[in-house]
Amino acid sequence: MAPAWEQLADDYKDSKVTLIAEVDCTDEEELCETFDVQGFPTLNYGDVNDVQDYQGQRDYDSLKEFVKENLEQPICSIHNMGACAKDVKDAIAGLEKKSAEELQKIVEEFEKGAEEADAILQAEIERVEEEYSKAVEAHNEKVDKLKASSHYTHVMALLSKMDDKLEEEF
Repeated sequence: MAPAWEQLADDYKDSKVTLIAEVDCTDEEELCETFDVQGFPTLNYGDVNDVQDYQGQRDYDSLKEFVKENLEQPICSIHNMGACAKDVKDAIAGLEKKSAEELQKIVEEFEKGAEEADAILQAEIERVEEEYSKAVEAHNEKVDKLKASSHYTHVMALLSKMDDKLEEEF
């Protein structure tokens, strides 16, 4: 049976809105590098200027549902203004009036903000990892104390010995 994305490609081969395509990264290295393809299959969607990574299940039914809910309608972009809400059209119109330098400044501000957000996330990950390590250590200490106070190892050995005697009797 063909992979789910190939089945979907067949389902949408005549669509004027939804394109499902397969790319062989051995033949299209530059394209795969542009979209940061790290493993296979990598499923991307959205506007070419804002490609998103699909994170859902890879079975046909899950993919079909995702496509139906998210990709059967045109995506708003500067190339497809008809799919945009009025407030987005207004925002794009305002951006079109800006110079390349002003637009570049917006990009730089975004990138700076994203870097700051990444740093905050990294610090939080490190904090959580430290808490996790402390919790594991506390857990292991508690289990070790319980083993020692209950003589668990000896109890298990005695139970095993008793089982062996019972098996010998039968």
